[in-house]
Amino acid sequence: MTPDLHARLLHAMQAFQGRVLFIFSSADLTAQEFLDMCKASPSWQRLLAKPSVQQHTLDGADHTFSRRAWRDQVADWTGGMGGGMVKRVLMVAFHFPPLRGSSGIQRALKFVQYLPALGWQPLVLSAHPRAYVNQGPDQMAEIPPEAVVKRAFAIDAGRHLGLARPLLRLHRLARPLRQLVPGRRAGRPVAGAQVPARKWSGAPTRLPARP
Repeated sequence: MTPDLHARLLHAMQAFQGRVLFIFSSADLTAQEFLDMCKASPSWQRLLAKPSVQQHTLDGADHTFSRRAWRDQVADWTGGMGGGMVKRVLMVAFHFPPLRGSSGIQRALKFVQYLPALGWQPLVLSAHPRAYVNQGPDQMAEIPPEAVVKRAFAIDAGRHLGLARPLLRLHRLARPLRQLVPGRRAGRPVAGAQVPARKWSGAPTRLPARP
């Protein structure tokens, strides 16, 4: 760690007034470098001794917490920082079960699965399943009960509006509109009744290629 980075990090930590949690992996060289720096710095020792700072060391864990047991322990420690207060995050995700065949599904679904353990309730605004060409119930059971899922009116323009070649121009326009107009109406009760502290949005659907 360079002296400049050391000084900037220390200044930022001293200015921060909230609660801080440090989780160290015992088999992580980066964590060991940080701990060695703290041992050599009276300023860091005073900072780490503050009541608002908590520390945990995960024995045997590597830098990325690559084992499930390590990740679960990190989630437990981090969730305990919330003090029982549930925060809500509004997640706008077109790529969401029962859709199949998109990497974006895993991104949104994993956030929804792990956020409750960290003190966050996911409020998911997604699309009606009729908009998905490839769909199935495989991952529906993986949505945790803590998540609130609201589905906006949506159609697949290629299948539902592609009646003739002259409508291809409408096809290109309708695809993004299927999310924007109905989605705003459907999102109001989700966000309005349960005000989210954060908002998250997945990647938009791709427009069809020009003929």
